[in-house]
Amino acid sequence: MRAEKIVSLVIINLIIIIAIIVTASAVSFLIYNSGFLSANAYWGLSSIMIALISIAYELRSKAFQKSVLDFQKSIVSVAASLTGEQHDILRIIAKSGKIEFDKIAEKLNIEKSELNIYLDGLENRGFIKLRKEKNKKYYSLELK
Repeated sequence: MRAEKIVSLVIINLIIIIAIIVTASAVSFLIYNSGFLSANAYWGLSSIMIALISIAYELRSKAFQKSVLDFQKSIVSVAASLTGEQHDILRIIAKSGKIEFDKIAEKLNIEKSELNIYLDGLENRGFIKLRKEKNKKYYSLELK
């Protein structure tokens, strides 16, 4: 996962938390205004609702952290099962986000046909999926 995605998820989660707290307070206030609650009960109900929401959010964030760890483990297992050249190719591609045959072949000092063999091997083994972009000389990379 990229840092931008993680930051945007954190911001979205904060917005959700604020919205839930405001909603819990508003519901408690409406119940208080209807005459069913005293002032002390209003604050108690608001506190209980916010506590329950906090517990639910904590469980949700633990599940999110687990999914991030699973993603990182899958990347590590992919990298561990590759040959040196395949690992170098993926490292170069990961920096730019695309596969530019000329640049990669030049950096690794290999022929383009040899590079194609390595990329086909990665795709056949199910590690990546190559997708040709329209009117461009490179392919984009999708990790599976």
